[in-house]
Amino acid sequence: LDTCDVAGKNSDRVFVWGSDYNGLQNVPVSTVTHIAVGGAEQYGFIMALDLQGSVRMWGNLSYGLQNIPSDLGACTAIAASNGYTHAVAIQANGKIRAWGFNGWGQCGTESERRGGYAGDTDSYRGASWSKNVGACTQVAAGYSYTVALKIDGEVLAWGGNWSGQCTIPVSANSGVSAIAAGRDHTIALKDGAVLAWGNNGYGQCTIPDSANSGVTAIAGGSNHTIALKADAVLAWGNNDYGQCTVPSDLGPCVQ
Repeated sequence: LDTCDVAGKNSDRVFVWGSDYNGLQNVPVSTVTHIAVGGAEQYGFIMALDLQGSVRMWGNLSYGLQNIPSDLGACTAIAASNGYTHAVAIQANGKIRAWGFNGWGQCGTESERRGGYAGDTDSYRGASWSKNVGACTQVAAGYSYTVALKIDGEVLAWGGNWSGQCTIPVSANSGVSAIAAGRDHTIALKDGAVLAWGNNGYGQCTIPDSANSGVTAIAGGSNHTIALKADAVLAWGNNDYGQCTVPSDLGPCVQ
């Protein structure tokens, strides 16, 4: 989300500051275990897992985002679309569930319209879909696609694929420990090294030598990539707002 920051602090209490598009600062839950921020500007929304593992959402919940599946139950992980309007969760049994806009098959319909736009019609929004890919441990959501990490370390992706963001390289077929999604690029962490594929128009998939070993965490912005290495933050890609200029006095970081 471009205009708002979110943090979990003081016994996992949620704090929101910045733009208040569509009530982003009206936090409906006191304590959480996970937070995800989706959309951008007028599409911005926030989702969280409360202490019981239930999904809570607020902000702009158009395109069916408000229709959280009634049978979702307790979840272990969540993801919010980077720049647009779909939400994803992993149920306690490892099954992927998704809802919101599904024009590119990003919510996991059986037809998986990779690269093809199915149209902005009611039939592609509002319902919830499941993805039968086996047990998953992590999930991430780009603008028009979804990424999942299976329990055996294999990366899967579905939805819009115009930049190759859903074309998984052989190196990500096993042994991956973490995943992240930018707008149209996908990021993975394997044996301490960052992998990235998809849109590379700003160099967001061109891995610097410093990110080839010792990395412990990854994240994706709209058109940039972030990695954590030995308490130091690395960032590369689009830097038009200084998002890749890491402050020299940042100090040690753990996540």
